[in-house]
Amino acid sequence: MRTSNPNGFALVVALLMMVVLGLLAFGAMFITQQNLKTAENIYGKALAKNHAEAGLEAAKLVLAKYYKANGSFPSSSYFVSQPLTVTNPEGSYQFFLSDYQLDPSNPARVLIKATGTTLSGAKHTAEMLLDVSAGAGSVDPVYYAGLVAKGVVTNSGCIAPIIEGQIHGDAGYKLEVDFQTCTSRDALTGLCTATTSLSSAYPLSAAKGLASYTCSVKPSWVDPCSSSKPANLVDPVILATPDYHKVRDEASFNSHTLGEYMANPLLCTHSFVPATVPANAVICTSGDVDLSNKVIGTSSII
Repeated sequence: MRTSNPNGFALVVALLMMVVLGLLAFGAMFITQQNLKTAENIYGKALAKNHAEAGLEAAKLVLAKYYKANGSFPSSSYFVSQPLTVTNPEGSYQFFLSDYQLDPSNPARVLIKATGTTLSGAKHTAEMLLDVSAGAGSVDPVYYAGLVAKGVVTNSGCIAPIIEGQIHGDAGYKLEVDFQTCTSRDALTGLCTATTSLSSAYPLSAAKGLASYTCSVKPSWVDPCSSSKPANLVDPVILATPDYHKVRDEASFNSHTLGEYMANPLLCTHSFVPATVPANAVICTSGDVDLSNKVIGTSSII
């Protein structure tokens, strides 16, 4: 007569439990690895986009300065010998434009594309149609309206450095541009038609009582700096953040403000974005809005 062995049964159960726990652990590890890979891919794509857009901005500055100095854009071989240098929090790196096409019908217009990549293989291409034909004689908006900053105001290249307002940097400024002031404007467009170089101190100021300043301005024969400290020191400027919600809510559309639409959804014509958005539609929805493959009518608001 044979009897069952309870020790053997317990061993089998223990082995089965170990197998189940091992599978669960493997599954958890697999899911964690997939999540990490997904996060890495998202970060890589964002980084590639930032690289591409930074390269595009660098190319725009280089091309604008080249056009101002030479009256034309460089040939496509220029960037082979002059790679773009971009500096961001990840460091400095050089790359070439992925596409550069001069417009045969307009010598003041060029198509540029910059492709950013990462070590993980992510890639993003940003493109821009740069047209400088309308910029001749225009007033740089930064210097036209004046500029206030809590830190150091820096500009190493400006197409139209024309001062009409004050420049204030709490910690100083580093401005490597030749400054002029407008003496005549077009009555219709308001664009500057004649300028003259400044012959007295620039309207530059910084905050009182700081431990250190940056003060460097070109040209040097009109020097607003004294021992690397701005000559004009004023009380620190307090920058208030605009109330963007108030500005948004007070904007009007179809006889109602946006604040009224947000407070009363019954005033809205849609609660979602349809495939075809009719004219004068008011769509009130929350969260992300996907406008892919959507036809947006005229005078519509979302």
